[in-house]
Amino acid sequence: MVDEAVVNMIIKDSQPFSVVEDVGFRELMHLMDPNYILPSRKALKAMVDIKYQEAKEKAREQVQKAVAVSLTSDMWTSINMDAYLAVTPIQQNTLQRGMYSSWRSGASEIR
Repeated sequence: MVDEAVVNMIIKDSQPFSVVEDVGFRELMHLMDPNYILPSRKALKAMVDIKYQEAKEKAREQVQKAVAVSLTSDMWTSINMDAYLAVTPIQQNTLQRGMYSSWRSGASEIR
């Protein structure tokens, strides 16, 4: 359960795997649960990879069930001149009276 929370934090906050080696993070985790043993960077990476594969498979299944999928995109440059491309798929699940309904949207960002 704590491992899953650490993995979710890494993903949501775009933290490096090395965060588990940071002294302050280790002290915080020890304070929260003295018996908890933090995973290594390598083990943490494997857990994130598993979570990614699960999410990828779930997305693939949803797209395969879709009546249609539309894509929108946006490109921009950050203040630091980093180029970004965002692609947002919009999934149409049902067809009613000639119009699509039940839309689902998800976004992914590629740098």
